[in-house]
Amino acid sequence: MFIECDEISRQPLNTMTFDEFVGAILSACRAEIGLSRKALAAVLDITPCEIKEIEAGTKRPSAALLIAMARHFDLSPSKLLGEYMDLFGVAKNAQAYGNVIFFARAS
Repeated sequence: MFIECDEISRQPLNTMTFDEFVGAILSACRAEIGLSRKALAAVLDITPCEIKEIEAGTKRPSAALLIAMARHFDLSPSKLLGEYMDLFGVAKNAQAYGNVIFFARAS
């Protein structure tokens, strides 16, 4: 699990968007290995400012960038989506296959 929470802390997390969730995971993974925003940006071929915006949840990474980030930190894009859906009660209507993320509409 990427984010641990108990029943008390779960309530505020219900408002976290997927962009904020991805940003929190990226920030935690980067900090865990002591990687600067500048170094990560160079690896991902984007600017440090973009890393900062993604980590803040104010910029949505493209599917290709999301997958590149996940692979850089040895994370599964499918597991990342699954963790978000499990934590926030989102209907399980998304799957990642290779470099593509599919979202299905609820019927």
